[in-house]
Amino acid sequence: MSQYTFAIGSSPGLEVRVSSGRLDIVESSDRSITVDVRGRGAENLVVEQNGGTVTIREDRNRFGDRAVSLRVAVPKGTAVDITAASLDVYAKASLDRVNARTASGELDFEDIGAGELRSASGDVSFERCGGRCQISTASGDVRAETIGGDAIITSASGDIRIERAESRVEAKSASGDISIGCCSGNSVEVVSMSGDVVIGLPEGRIVEASIDSLSGEVRLPPRRTTNTGTQDAGTKKTVKLRLKTVSGDIQVRRADNN
Repeated sequence: MSQYTFAIGSSPGLEVRVSSGRLDIVESSDRSITVDVRGRGAENLVVEQNGGTVTIREDRNRFGDRAVSLRVAVPKGTAVDITAASLDVYAKASLDRVNARTASGELDFEDIGAGELRSASGDVSFERCGGRCQISTASGDVRAETIGGDAIITSASGDIRIERAESRVEAKSASGDISIGCCSGNSVEVVSMSGDVVIGLPEGRIVEASIDSLSGEVRLPPRRTTNTGTQDAGTKKTVKLRLKTVSGDIQVRRADNN
């Protein structure tokens, strides 16, 4: 095993350019970045620092079978940029902006400030994204607990499941199901060709809806009558809801906003 430790200032960054293997990112207890390298091809990696950014890359002048295992401890709020072919990434740290692109590897994050995540056939998952999040997969699934900023998600055949979306949502899938437990933003646009769509909206919303399914079933929550009919509509939040499928079912239900 090889180990590298770098002192980092106020703007830490991590760049990874590795074709295959596994990357684990954990949170360090100080202002340093520590890189542990194991596995086949470890001797072909170059680990270097440029300002506040640590870069891990392959030496293109060296050839051979590679299946490296990386463990990187980074300070809280580190910005991460990853480009790989089949690298699996698992991050248990609170990160700043994350850019990650992989062909067949999985992307699994805990807490990111904002992100652009792309995987061809691997799954993409995270617990929380505080800001804008753009995700694209071909056949992998997308799973998220909470997205605080705008969510723009596309998937060809994978499922999309978000527990809570706090801002604008734009989700599209060709054949995968799309489920959003609670949409508290002011705009929701979901399109699926053959997958089912399930959307949860909080109570007390004025909904401007456009819902269309060519051959699927559409189910809406029953209207509720209350004694507060004189409530000023201006105090209610308006959400623009656009849902469309070709053969998939559509369900809109009430969600808990707490």
